[in-house]
Amino acid sequence: MEFTLAHDDGLKLDSIDQADVVLAGISRTSKSPTSIYLGQHGYRCANVALAIEVEPPAELLAMPPEKVFGLVIDPNRLADVRSTRQRGWSMSDGKYNSLEHIISEVRWSRRLFTKQGWRVLDVSSSAIEETAHKIIEMLKADKQTAK
Repeated sequence: MEFTLAHDDGLKLDSIDQADVVLAGISRTSKSPTSIYLGQHGYRCANVALAIEVEPPAELLAMPPEKVFGLVIDPNRLADVRSTRQRGWSMSDGKYNSLEHIISEVRWSRRLFTKQGWRVLDVSSSAIEETAHKIIEMLKADKQTAK
């Protein structure tokens, strides 16, 4: 659990290579809570927030593809989530919750995930526990295949 908390939201990228699993995705795709759930189940999990305007960290791009999961979400759902957050935090209006911008972000992230060979999980209608369970099952299957 300590590893997971220390590697939340792109922190400590210099030791991200020690992670069992890394979650990557744009803002509000449940990276942190899913990471914490995985950490509670004994996985050294890191997560990295991505932004279309910023190059992904080299440390993330250097990770073995089988360790990285790209999280995506339906743009309409994400616009709702971000609008709620924006109102709750009294943030000024901007492209953060603009559906057009969100569609661009989701498309960009999917292209990145595909280019890197990362597995993609759609979290639009999944609880954090369901997403984590899917990841755990895939990691277990990887171990069985490697034997």
